[in-house]
Amino acid sequence: LMFALNQPLMPLLVKELGISMAQFGGTVAVMPLVRVALAMPATYAANRFGRKPLTVEGQLVAAAGFAGSAFIAAPVQLIFARLVIGIGTSLAGVGQQNMLGDIATARTRSRVFAPGSMRASAAFAIGPALGGWLAATVGVQAAYL
Repeated sequence: LMFALNQPLMPLLVKELGISMAQFGGTVAVMPLVRVALAMPATYAANRFGRKPLTVEGQLVAAAGFAGSAFIAAPVQLIFARLVIGIGTSLAGVGQQNMLGDIATARTRSRVFAPGSMRASAAFAIGPALGGWLAATVGVQAAYL
């Protein structure tokens, strides 16, 4: 939900920071690039250290990145926050997918994976409205908490 809540607020945060559209594009790209780069190492870590620790630690790292976003005062801080969020969501996402893969059988695969897809879709349906309301009520950066 945090990503869906915060993503629509990025242009407002960028405007407050006074960066160009090109810099904004690069900043937005940081998180998915980190996720791509960490997909294989995170899978290795999930197999070596376990899925649950990777998922929990990933969520904590991502939460720290989102919390840090509330205190951004310079473009480099925004890039760093997006980097931290990317690391956390990569670790957590790989851990979660591996856990689901462990419990799914050929017969239950759809029932196991469908709730995750439903959760993500619901977050992207609710998140922007909630984020907009929070930004209007408490401010753009405070909505990141």
